[in-house]
Amino acid sequence: MNCPLYSLLEKKANENLKRFCMPSHAGEELTPLYNSAKFDFTELDFSDNLLNPTGVIKEAEKLLAKSYGSDDCLIFTCGATSAIWSAFAVIKETGDSVLVDSFSHKSVFAALRNFSLDAEILKRGYDDEGFPKKLTAKDIEDRLKEKQFTAVAVTSPDYFGNVLDIKEIAEVCHRYGAMLFVDEAQGAHFAFSSLLPINAARYADLAVDSLHKTLPVYGGGAVLNVKKEFAEIAAVCRAKINTSSPSYVIMASIDYARAYYDKVGEDGFLKLKEKTDEIKSRLLGRVKNTDDFSRLVVKASENDLIKYGFYPEMSYGEYCVFILNFQNMKHIDELVKILENQSKFGDKISGEQLNAIEIPKNLSKSCGKKGFVSLCSAEGKIAATDVGCYPPGVPLIFEGERVTKEKIEFLKNKNAFNLVNNKIYVIMDTYGENYARNDGDV
Repeated sequence: MNCPLYSLLEKKANENLKRFCMPSHAGEELTPLYNSAKFDFTELDFSDNLLNPTGVIKEAEKLLAKSYGSDDCLIFTCGATSAIWSAFAVIKETGDSVLVDSFSHKSVFAALRNFSLDAEILKRGYDDEGFPKKLTAKDIEDRLKEKQFTAVAVTSPDYFGNVLDIKEIAEVCHRYGAMLFVDEAQGAHFAFSSLLPINAARYADLAVDSLHKTLPVYGGGAVLNVKKEFAEIAAVCRAKINTSSPSYVIMASIDYARAYYDKVGEDGFLKLKEKTDEIKSRLLGRVKNTDDFSRLVVKASENDLIKYGFYPEMSYGEYCVFILNFQNMKHIDELVKILENQSKFGDKISGEQLNAIEIPKNLSKSCGKKGFVSLCSAEGKIAATDVGCYPPGVPLIFEGERVTKEKIEFLKNKNAFNLVNNKIYVIMDTYGENYARNDGDV
């Protein structure tokens, strides 16, 4: 397989190198935890530099770009969040207004605020079971007709495997002079099989893929695919945002996984699709149809599954979400047997309830003296941070808006992000309340 970075590190790992440099495990296998320590280097004469790649890392990035069909592909080792921040830093270099999908990850909203981008939120609706509906090119065009935006930011696929028509959306964006950013964190595998949806990098100006989510890559491995006109500024933005001590183990796993899926992806996903088609026939009526067959969304009891040692990606109302891949395919039959014997599922989520919950039209920052209060006593307070369920990491309470009873009730007893000891960060003084009121909080 053609994986230049992995191959070089494997060669050097087996040489008798005397390491008096970072990282200080010196390549020694102290316990099984350190099985990969010998691959973990720093920037040496042979290992290149991620923040200014000219050697073997650059070769690996060129191969990634070829696989993803992009003009350039930048590796990140601090997760998709750092790639997302770099993408919005690029957008900031060209303008200051963004139309953003309401079903975006919390890191998108954090980046928008950090770079002081003027962001308008395009709200998605929810179906009867509480799953997000798709944004369409028409939804976006209707807004672009009324206001000019520097960029449009959407999420595709969502956490449940549903994909937007990125080609049509890109055509609309470019017709109105807007860049298109796609958070494709959950779709890094799309590039490796014709049976899967077309990956976003084929059409988007900027597309982020979180490789560790759906490929055999160590945690934190991600890429930013960019069009050639943004490649150089994207590299500058990465150098500012990504760590100056990137993990070579993560980078090597990205390089290896890309080569491996280039080789076996087509046949492997064909076998996986055959298996998922069988699952749907065995669990008739319980499987939620999605655009990505490798994302199994099925009515199930997470607590019951855990008793048998099975851990889904997430639970969502009555459903559990499973990421199916070549590595866990051997356990699928056993999983389905357990699912077949289940008759009680999680609590239903009401799409009507979600549709009734208001979200701000515009993204705002909070000002004033801040402090923590318990979530249950936060009604009427102005939020000083975004809060929502994780996964999927989409805000329900937005920074700068007044916390409502409905949102508190929805979040209670759920795994919520940006809470500290079940307390929420809020504005504590009257100036903050005046600020939020003047900004038209909901």
